[in-house]
Amino acid sequence: MIRALILATLLLSLAACASEPAVRTETEIRYPPQALTAPCPVPVYNGETWGDVAQYAVQMREVALACNADKTQLREWAQQQE
Repeated sequence: MIRALILATLLLSLAACASEPAVRTETEIRYPPQALTAPCPVPVYNGETWGDVAQYAVQMREVALACNADKTQLREWAQQQE
């Protein structure tokens, strides 16, 4: 009698689980805009004097500032995706 009661309880438990709808999860992968992940151009040094080194330093600074601006935009994009 007790075994029959336990068996009936287990069968009801299994039937209750089967009647619930299945949960479906989809993952959406988002990539950042390609313009923000492009490599930064590095100017070629062709100088021969100390003045050329100074001019090259100015060019390198401009490249670094442009790259940092891209990285800032990338962080802003990532925050918008959250």
